[in-house]
Amino acid sequence: MNNTKLDFYQIFGVIAPGTVFLLGLLFLFPSIKIIFINDGLSIGGFGLFLLISYIMGNLIQSVGNLLEKIWWQFFGGMPTNWIIKNKLLTNTQKKLLMKHISEKIDINQLPKSLENFNEDEWKYIVGQIRTIINSSSSKSERLFIFNSTYGLNRGIASAFITILVLLIIVNKAKIQIVIILILLIVMALYRMHRFAKHYAKELVNQFINIKL
Repeated sequence: MNNTKLDFYQIFGVIAPGTVFLLGLLFLFPSIKIIFINDGLSIGGFGLFLLISYIMGNLIQSVGNLLEKIWWQFFGGMPTNWIIKNKLLTNTQKKLLMKHISEKIDINQLPKSLENFNEDEWKYIVGQIRTIINSSSSKSERLFIFNSTYGLNRGIASAFITILVLLIIVNKAKIQIVIILILLIVMALYRMHRFAKHYAKELVNQFINIKL
């Protein structure tokens, strides 16, 4: 991963959710605005805002990890696991994928079909597929974009969920605000779900098209 990608992920996957959460805190506790704004927003105040957003974004990731674990349990695991559960690929894609796994990945005993992989074996295969794609000359920009967008929406959903919980705790949960937050959470979860599926499909497509 080069520096451009790292910066992209930090901005959209960490700082953006952290900023959402920090703005929620400013709404809940207006008195803390003085930390950033004193007779106008200074460069130092803006820098401090970004730093705290980055810190908050990293903390929100812990909520995101829990959200991710709970969310995908309702769908039989993440979309990369759907590949062996006959949920994501066409029959032609499944045959092609098995062919390329046999050619590109060193595995002691290859099952007859994707459905015959157990989850531990498939987790190893997915890891090998990612390694092959990352080490190849083929560009994986689409994969990175899908994964980053997934992480961004997971973070945003986590930030809104955390704000909603805080609103309830401090007894500021007006019905209009609660409805708006729930709608925002649903939209972020929808986008998270959608781009996770895009990522799994793109992972397979890029692996199939790589020539070793």
